Amino acid sequence: MSSETRIRTRHPTRADRERELGERLSSLTKQLSYRQIGDATGYPPETVRRYMLGQAVRTDFIVRLCEAFELDANYILFGKSRSPALPELRLSSTRDLLSEIGRRFSQVEDTQIGISAAFQSFLEDE
Repeated sequence: MSSETRIRTRHPTRADRERELGERLSSLTKQLSYRQIGDATGYPPETVRRYMLGQAVRTDFIVRLCEAFELDANYILFGKSRSPALPELRLSSTRDLLSEIGRRFSQVEDTQIGISAAFQSFLEDE
């Protein structure tokens, strides 16, 4: 590949990465107060607030947060989850989880109906 055809990509800055990390932390813990998170991690609520707003986060805080709330550190750090479940559902109430499960079953059922109809149409065309 010649130098003229190379695509230049913008690498995220440290500030970008810290902001994105703060956004993921906030989205995963939005149902909790800074005090609740602080109590679970051993960090003062003000420190938790700063982390949630995108200030540089200590590794120890992420480890404690993941342990306390059974979160996926890979998702928190990189925005990619190793588990098929949505990480934000782990902190949801039982009612929210059941509602989401019902919604997903409906999507599966709708997909199955669509596939069956397409297959039936294919067979009729044969």
